[in-house]
Amino acid sequence: MSPCDPSSEGLADFLQARVRDIASRWEERVGQSLSRPPARGALRDVLPEFIAAVGTALREGPAPRDSTVDSQVGALAEAHGRQCFHSGLDIATVVLEHSLLRDVILDTLRDGACLMETDALRGLLDVLTRASAEALRCYALERERALGTDEAPSQSCNAEVPTASLPRDETRERLSCVLSTLPVILWSFDTHAVFTLCEGQALGRIGITPDQIIGRSAFELFKDEPQVLQAVERSLRGEAFTEEMEFRGVSFEVSLLPERGPNGAVVSVSGLALDITERLRAEAELRQSEMRYRLASMATSDAVWDWDFSTDQVHWSEIFYRLTGHAQDEVDTALEWWAERVHPDDRERVVSGLHAAVANGSTHWVDEYRFRRGDGSYMCVSDRGYVVRDSQGRAVRMVGAFQDITERRVAEQEAQRRADFEQHLIGIVSHDLRNPLNAISMAAKLLLKQEGLGEPQRRSLHRIVSSAERATRMLRDLLDFTQARLSGALPVDPRPLDLHELTRQVTEEVQLTHPDRRLVVERSGDGRGEWDADRLAQLITNLVNNALTYGDEHCAVRVRTHGWADTVVLSVHNMGRPIPRELMGQLFQPLKRGEGKGGRGSHSIGLGLFIVKHITDAHGGRIRVDSSPENGTTFTVSLPRHPPQARAPARS
Repeated sequence: MSPCDPSSEGLADFLQARVRDIASRWEERVGQSLSRPPARGALRDVLPEFIAAVGTALREGPAPRDSTVDSQVGALAEAHGRQCFHSGLDIATVVLEHSLLRDVILDTLRDGACLMETDALRGLLDVLTRASAEALRCYALERERALGTDEAPSQSCNAEVPTASLPRDETRERLSCVLSTLPVILWSFDTHAVFTLCEGQALGRIGITPDQIIGRSAFELFKDEPQVLQAVERSLRGEAFTEEMEFRGVSFEVSLLPERGPNGAVVSVSGLALDITERLRAEAELRQSEMRYRLASMATSDAVWDWDFSTDQVHWSEIFYRLTGHAQDEVDTALEWWAERVHPDDRERVVSGLHAAVANGSTHWVDEYRFRRGDGSYMCVSDRGYVVRDSQGRAVRMVGAFQDITERRVAEQEAQRRADFEQHLIGIVSHDLRNPLNAISMAAKLLLKQEGLGEPQRRSLHRIVSSAERATRMLRDLLDFTQARLSGALPVDPRPLDLHELTRQVTEEVQLTHPDRRLVVERSGDGRGEWDADRLAQLITNLVNNALTYGDEHCAVRVRTHGWADTVVLSVHNMGRPIPRELMGQLFQPLKRGEGKGGRGSHSIGLGLFIVKHITDAHGGRIRVDSSPENGTTFTVSLPRHPPQARAPARS
């Protein structure tokens, strides 16, 4: 978004606010071009007043086409042209100073990303071109008077050779040399439209030389160019004007200035044509950029804002008013208006953070805060900005996007509330159920030790013990799940351990509860390391039970452990149907469960592999799954022999 009002009024305000910056840049640019500071008595003395006059001209609107230049700007330009001549400065300096002023103003607009309306920009360039032409005209008049009366200007300490002190031929030669380096054409013709002068580097752009023009009539030379002939006729009738023309594929801004004799009749016409092809191209790019910005603003739901540091004004896109409910006429562009509507609890943090990003050289600023709507309620917003800096690193503006995230925040808070409640409920239920399950298991085991029990009673008691142990494992998984969700990890207490021996013991315990299935244990290499024995027993149990549940009942489950240099690997393999591809990406997520043959997966609550993954992560290990119809399914866990200790719990 443009940091200023894109109209002529806004452009005038922008120039007035940047007058010091423009003057500083202009002096630096002129000094580089002349290899010395700008001369006293040139445009430097009146530059602030001149820019103010340009702003006044922009506020007054376009000048009539038959006028030479706006009165205040024209008077300053006229005085500047005369002063340059009498100070001994050559005409090249006059042209250079005005040309560089135009470039500096356009560069300042570009650096400030001040996207202006085309009419406003055209008005600015029109005023500057007319002023340049008026300064050149007055300089030329003073020079002609001096040459005609042998009047010599006063010497200037900044002029190596005053132009007016040179002989007439040498002066003309020097003028031709100067014009041959500038993108202009300077000419004059008499009342019969016969050219008496035609010089300028831009002649080469249209393939014409001065010898082809001087001494010939415009009516003869340009008989096939009706626009040119019309301009010549208007100037001979005494009309002074500036307008754009295209000639032989090149765009020019042409100014024609009739000279009148003592009786008021036109005696000659002077003209200046400035090659504006590149300027028009830049204007087209500017319009295209403005169009892209407007389309982008319409396509997004964010309110785009722009903070101009020179004026301390903030401008908002139209979406801001719809998002916040503030009427456009009640929104102040001062930064304080926005700051006052940030929630009091957030204000100091947000405002100080914003200013700190600008002051410390940062390019980005991001924050979230509450902002008061037009009806007095608060909305949650995500705000982010980008700091634009000039070539010296000075912040010139900041652009950003203001997004309403109220609904998202409400949804996140509700989801967090539900998750906290669910985890709290699971923790309470699983903890409180453990005591009665332990009592059931102990009572059943005591009954099994009594003599005189019949086989039916023993089978029933064994089923009670098995069911109680399965329920206990489920509760343990629920407790681990709750702890993992609340803290993000499971605590481990690594101690010296032989994984070969632990795997054998755990597998034998699982075998007792599945006497009809075959478990094969294989080991190789060194199985010693430092791990949490209880957690790894839980991991092995879950993987083996998972293989028994989903594997082929007629095939053995193979449990292998192998020691490498720095790691020990545990793998559990079963034959049977492969894991469906759509489940592979969510195997280790909580409450995800496949269906075993005969619905055997229904005995699980879907936390076994979730717990396995967290135990592996807590030991700094990795887990991999391979599953295919030909090779069956293998879970492989790689454990470093010396895992990180950061997650070990404190022991009492």
